[in-house]
Amino acid sequence: MRQAGALWGVAFCYAFDHDATTRAALERGLDFFRRHSTRRGDGALIPRYPGKVSVQTGTAALVSLALIDYLRAAIDLPPERRRVLESMLDGYLILLQSLQFNSGAFSSGLIRGIDVEIGRGSPYYDGETLLALIEAAKYLGRRELLPVIQKAAARLAQKYTVEAWRKSRNPDDTKSFYQWGTMAFAEYQDAGWPHADLYADAALALSWWVINVHGVGTRSFNTGYAYEGLVQAWRIAQKRGDEAAASRLLHTIDAGLYQLTTFQVEGPLIKKNRFLLLHRTSDPLAVGAILNEPNRPTMRLDVTQHQMHAVLLALDSIYQATP
Repeated sequence: MRQAGALWGVAFCYAFDHDATTRAALERGLDFFRRHSTRRGDGALIPRYPGKVSVQTGTAALVSLALIDYLRAAIDLPPERRRVLESMLDGYLILLQSLQFNSGAFSSGLIRGIDVEIGRGSPYYDGETLLALIEAAKYLGRRELLPVIQKAAARLAQKYTVEAWRKSRNPDDTKSFYQWGTMAFAEYQDAGWPHADLYADAALALSWWVINVHGVGTRSFNTGYAYEGLVQAWRIAQKRGDEAAASRLLHTIDAGLYQLTTFQVEGPLIKKNRFLLLHRTSDPLAVGAILNEPNRPTMRLDVTQHQMHAVLLALDSIYQATP
């Protein structure tokens, strides 16, 4: 699933700067998933990694997000290519809808070969799927998804806030859902659908939790994931005219992204990281990547993707809007 997440990151980069090299990489990635997906009788498109025994819901959701961002950004796509990509997206969206439990949450996937729905969910996949469905409805006019979205949003907001916090002040499930859920609820609020303000409240509640209880600003390892959600919470506070909330969120984002930039290999703040200064490199597979901890060599694809997505979100909304 890391590849699907990276693909969405590439799509977001392309939407940000429309670079031709980025677009070529994105096209190759989409073609990979097209080759490794099979069409079910109901039209669902099922992504099947070679050699894997299960199909993960998150893979379909992340490839859907990549398709949505690309279809929005590439206004010059040839009509035939656009039809191919829209057909892919339609198939993945059918799959995601079919994986919704009666409760509103989502199955974590299918058992490969027999396509039996897995009876448990995942906080990551719940959030990723909700975000994909909301963006498809909001940006590409897939309004038929609204009943699925509304059912999911109601269940997931309750599941990962009130219900989770009754059991623990700092539950792992809320941390796993946080950035995906907050991004999803912010997009829902922007769309102005029924109960939009309720989901804006949920996004802010989750953000105060990640700051005050989860302690995102006090952790030594990489917390780039959290800033994807915090940027969207800042947008909500700004839109509401809540200056106190916006100021607190902006301070947290400024301090956090500055600190996390010191984790970047050969990055602009390398002089602030003694470990990186002692281990300089010109390896193109390392330059620009993000450490998982400031003083250890481990680099993870998803850590890099989350942090740079947070940076792009901040550049797109906060830092172009702030003097």
